[in-house]
Amino acid sequence: MKKYSTVGKSTPNVYGSIKARGLARYTGDIVLPSMLYGKVLRSPYPHAKILNIDTSKAEKLYGVKAVVTGKTDPPKMNFGIMEWSRDHCLLPCDKVRYYGEEVAAVAAIDEDVAEEAIELIEVEYEELPAIFDPIEAMKEGAPLIHDDKQGNVAAHYIFDEGNVEEGFSQSDLICEDKFSVGVISHACPEPYVTLADYDPTGKFNLWLPTQCPFQTRQGMANILGVKLNDVRIHNVFKGATNGGRSDTMPSLYIAAVLSRRVGKPVKITFTREETQAMGRDRVDQYWTIRIGVKKDGTIMATDMKVVHSSGAYASSSVVALWVPIMEHVAIYRSPNVRYDARTIYTNRTICSMMRTHTEFEPMVMETELDKIAEELGLDPVEIRLKNAVKSGEVLSDKAIVTSCGLSNSIKLAAEKTVWKEKRGKMRPNRGIGMGCGVMVSGFYLGFRSGSTSFIKFDDSGVCTLFSGNVDSGQGNETMHLQIAANELGIPMEDIKLVFADTELCFQDPGNYSMTSTMISGNATRLAAIDARQKLFREAADMFNTSPDQVEFRGKVFYRKRSPIKEGIPIANVCRMAYRKGHPILGYGDYRGRMDPTDWINGKYYGQKGCSYSYGTVVAEVEVDIETGRVDVLDLTEFNDCGYPINPIAVEGQMDGTLIMLLGHTLFERNVWDTKTGRKRTDSFRTYKLPTALDIPNVDKSIIETIDPDGPYGAKEPSLGGGLGATAAIINAIYDAVGVRVKNYPVSSEEILRLLSEKCSNSV
Repeated sequence: MKKYSTVGKSTPNVYGSIKARGLARYTGDIVLPSMLYGKVLRSPYPHAKILNIDTSKAEKLYGVKAVVTGKTDPPKMNFGIMEWSRDHCLLPCDKVRYYGEEVAAVAAIDEDVAEEAIELIEVEYEELPAIFDPIEAMKEGAPLIHDDKQGNVAAHYIFDEGNVEEGFSQSDLICEDKFSVGVISHACPEPYVTLADYDPTGKFNLWLPTQCPFQTRQGMANILGVKLNDVRIHNVFKGATNGGRSDTMPSLYIAAVLSRRVGKPVKITFTREETQAMGRDRVDQYWTIRIGVKKDGTIMATDMKVVHSSGAYASSSVVALWVPIMEHVAIYRSPNVRYDARTIYTNRTICSMMRTHTEFEPMVMETELDKIAEELGLDPVEIRLKNAVKSGEVLSDKAIVTSCGLSNSIKLAAEKTVWKEKRGKMRPNRGIGMGCGVMVSGFYLGFRSGSTSFIKFDDSGVCTLFSGNVDSGQGNETMHLQIAANELGIPMEDIKLVFADTELCFQDPGNYSMTSTMISGNATRLAAIDARQKLFREAADMFNTSPDQVEFRGKVFYRKRSPIKEGIPIANVCRMAYRKGHPILGYGDYRGRMDPTDWINGKYYGQKGCSYSYGTVVAEVEVDIETGRVDVLDLTEFNDCGYPINPIAVEGQMDGTLIMLLGHTLFERNVWDTKTGRKRTDSFRTYKLPTALDIPNVDKSIIETIDPDGPYGAKEPSLGGGLGATAAIINAIYDAVGVRVKNYPVSSEEILRLLSEKCSNSV
């Protein structure tokens, strides 16, 4: 393996000390001169017409500076991440579609006055029938949440490749099952805060915890009806995003129009309850799957019917519709595949992207593979290895796998955990299970599928790197500095970073769709290479020779094989370039090797991502048959992430993915009041997350496969490896007590029900 100066070495987060000492400034920490405080009036109904809004009493209250509603400040355009899905008026004037939807807002001299003013606003509603279950919402006669969306269908996607019926006819065994998963919350530890400052020149300066600043800028420009350069998103530290802060949120628009009204900065701070209940969730899912196989375990056909709920608006939940099939075809060979999926509106909290959007597809597929293996008398490891895709294969969606460590991860995980000695042979109520995962590095996002970085040297020989990428805590900033330092041959300390500022940086996908390493990292690498070449050309001119006769070490340029040992410091080279009128500036642009999508005609074939990362997780569990409690004792992961640019950061991401999925599998559950539509699990007291006491022993290993497109061979660092965790836990439960869980999060009640059912069937 090639060795690099800074890349491939475990490097502490460059801002870790600042965060640890409490010096990092989040949006909530920012206070601007003359800043006002905003509060939002929310709907008490899940579905109702807005007949009238009377704000007169609030406007007369001392300290109130502005009041806005959908009638006084209607958005110029609805929000939606795609043109055909723009269904969300961020400040409605016709009707509300979920409990807690924004109806009006105030700006006041402090939060107490703002809250008092909110209580003085009088809204007359006409309550409408509400529906919370996507299956019920699809039925004929169900209340329409959007009048122009028949059947409450927000989106519908069909993938049909090969001949599924013929594949089933050639199968020796066909298994069919139904699965479901409830709504999961992003549970970001940082409460959602937005700060807007309208400049008298007509510019909106915005601070918020967004993971997609350039897309947020575009959304705000559309909704406000202003030019793109009239909106600036400033970079701030973020307390995690997990995919749920990729949308343009109503409170951002509200803060902006309030600020424009009063000519002063306006900050809106969510409570924990608002963050949890009115932020964003991940879709619930209902799967029916049929799999046909030969006697030797070869998969012949898969047929999947899927229903998602988007909540009240489509948002970015529509992406969850087609990502599962993109991953499904990239892990196991299946010549005949049919996938029919719908996203359905309900009167619940809006759903959006989540970093583990596809964890349910692996859970479904991996648990079915275990069931099939048992019926055929095969080892679960054997059936996975037989069907696992390999590097260079063309998938059924016509994408190419450029690198793949899947089979290796399966073998190594089985060997490390002593699989053959443990599977089915552990002491009572203890079991071991396996699950595999895959994740694409980037997917087609139109013109924003690419990233542009540039590096500017000053006349002292140090430089500044400009990247539109975002760091939500995983260490992207450190990664970019490692890449730039490695290519430039200078210490990381000599590089400053301007990150994620839409005014100063070029377009970037943001911390979204696993593009940071592959797309943004490549752009920075190319920018550093460009700057280095210009430095060498300038140094060569000063030596009166060619660039290939120049070498660089210790921040000094030397002429090769010269008897004169004196060199030229990099500062002198940069200074000479300035004097000549062409200062050192490195430019790098990287466009992912991806094919466009024909959404209108429903075609989603071709290269939809630059590469795929893979991995395998093995879990050991113990089940208390008296209480139904499941304890995860050990998690072992082998992660094919290409080349780890920063191994310690990759390991941290692996820990984060595994523990997040542990929470999704066993703890995290949302509950709504079916009469009022209010989310009952609106705090960390009621929405249960795993704590330090619940975290098992975690054994992590990285597999280096070297992807041809990734910077230094790197690709998406953790999700591909960790997405098998849910299936591993559920398969381990079966090995422990002989029950197959098909609905999760896994509750103690469900385990006890399944055990009781098993006992009844055995009598």
